[in-house]
Amino acid sequence: GIKNLFLGTRQIGHYGLWNSLYGYSKIFSRDAWREARKKGILEYGAKTLELESEKLLGKFSMSKFFKFNLMTQTENINRVSSMFAGRMYFDGLVKSLRGEKFHVLKGLSKKKAERAMRDIFRLSEGEIDFLKRSRDFTTPDALERYSMIDGKIDHFAHVSTQGGTTPANLPAWMGSKYSRPFTLFQRIATSITFDTYNNIMKPIATHGNIMPFIATTVAAGLSGNALFAIYETFFGLQKPAKPNDFLDNAMANLHRAEWLGMFTELINPYESGGGMPNRITQPIILRYSG
Repeated sequence: GIKNLFLGTRQIGHYGLWNSLYGYSKIFSRDAWREARKKGILEYGAKTLELESEKLLGKFSMSKFFKFNLMTQTENINRVSSMFAGRMYFDGLVKSLRGEKFHVLKGLSKKKAERAMRDIFRLSEGEIDFLKRSRDFTTPDALERYSMIDGKIDHFAHVSTQGGTTPANLPAWMGSKYSRPFTLFQRIATSITFDTYNNIMKPIATHGNIMPFIATTVAAGLSGNALFAIYETFFGLQKPAKPNDFLDNAMANLHRAEWLGMFTELINPYESGGGMPNRITQPIILRYSG
């Protein structure tokens, strides 16, 4: 659960540091949690993974196990904070789209704002055009359409950054009844990997925007370093890197923070020594049957 909390900081690459800090501040608000519950965000991962029906040793549901190890609680924190950070970020996108000068994202071009609306929040061209041209949202038709867009913003603000396992976010074969038992954790990892490509890597090629990559990498590096400090303090597990080798340490931190998603094992620092950790791509049934 603690590791899961650190991994959720990848939202900084999407929404920036200040918007993310604003999102994290909302986890101390009862009203924010109440709103998230109404929108179905709490325990979203457990519900979409159908953990209640997944049994551990044939007795205990994975849903209860995820609460015991704090996965559910920390995921709720990540998703609530992402929803509010995404809202604040989207407000800046709309202002950039309309050419308004005085706001936090004033340096963002209209083209980049449209890209973020499409790839992060999954808005259609019609919805983007509606936001670009409309100024009055008080008419019944405009209010209804804006309300639908608002719902999409809240949903994809957390799904894009924290992962989602609905059919729209995964290859069809992963959700089949025959493969589901083998892809419990891989479904979330696959969703995150696709988002990393779409919203972290692709903007470098299409818009020359390297900031999401830098922010995500720095957040992952710091998270990985913090996790190693926790592991060493409580379990005596030392970082498998040379003390004064910056690149060696950086790769170990990024591996611990699962920076590359499904491809994290490409930078596995344990490869040259013994005690290789469980691979994220290894089916959960095989992992626990060995």
